[in-house]
Amino acid sequence: MLRTLDFDFFQLLDSVTIARSRKHIEKYYNTAKIGKFPERLKPISVRPALSDLSSVVSYKDIYESVTSLNLSIYTPSLFIFDSKREKYMGTSHNKGNMTQIGRERGVRKLMSINLLKRLESSVNLFVLTLTRIKQLIDHTINTIDNFKLNGLTKLDMYDVSENDFDIDDTNNDFVVGKKVQIDLADVDIKSWRKELAADSENIEILLFMLKEVTPEHDKKLQTLFEMINNKIENPINPNNKKIIIFSAFADTAMYLYDNIAPYVKKKFGLNTAVVSGTVEGKTTLKGVKASLNNILTLFSPISKDKAVLMPNVKDEIDILIATDCISEGQNLQDCDYLINYDIH
Repeated sequence: MLRTLDFDFFQLLDSVTIARSRKHIEKYYNTAKIGKFPERLKPISVRPALSDLSSVVSYKDIYESVTSLNLSIYTPSLFIFDSKREKYMGTSHNKGNMTQIGRERGVRKLMSINLLKRLESSVNLFVLTLTRIKQLIDHTINTIDNFKLNGLTKLDMYDVSENDFDIDDTNNDFVVGKKVQIDLADVDIKSWRKELAADSENIEILLFMLKEVTPEHDKKLQTLFEMINNKIENPINPNNKKIIIFSAFADTAMYLYDNIAPYVKKKFGLNTAVVSGTVEGKTTLKGVKASLNNILTLFSPISKDKAVLMPNVKDEIDILIATDCISEGQNLQDCDYLINYDIH
């Protein structure tokens, strides 16, 4: 039908259609009958330290350590001998304007930025990512050492997991693609191993310094507990205890669930749930399958028509920890409090 209509129809429609913004409704309608819009409170920025322990490194120290990493685990092509470089020019990663070296440099830059983004999310996620990178580095060092003993060995040049990146990062040409193999006989393994060993040592030092930041000493997590306590004990709207806690990372969401769920259940008798796009949902509410729709319905029962869809379930979920999987058309208006855990 739209294809058959003349453009004049859309001009007519545009001239008679009223865009009813909040201000328009408040000005021209009797809000005494329809009710007032909720007051949108000013956002609060909280900036806790990394830990309550004085012996733990600061964010600044970690930043300096991360930016000093070579991350040459992601740039093996830079160490291929010039005389052997032509051998790899015909690979699928050297098409168009992007060469394999260009891709690897892009990945290295992304990983450096992504490490800092993960630190910004949670120290737990940062440690998990550092541990994965160190395992990859140590595996590559062992492969090089075995090559020295046993001879020819092939190694993946492109051994980067999509789980190491944000969803935004995985949509670009640096990350998408097949693995390419190189012969270690074509590589300056002495120089490469030296840089790999330096990174492994520096990451090990970082991990050692962060070892003491357990949940009990994670200042950001403890500050979150305080905010939850305050919201539940001093609700913005009468008897509304509902909180959404958002993180872009599934690992951070699970870390929060593992610590918050038992705390909230024990102290307030309330139920918590976690949903993300990569792992199966979980909830402390017994007898309910932790599917996305079930969790959202029990978290926002009025807007999601719980009385119709799940009339036999008496309890609700009050704390929802989630990634951006809940943002696609979901109506969660029963909740009046949202915390973005990733940023200040």
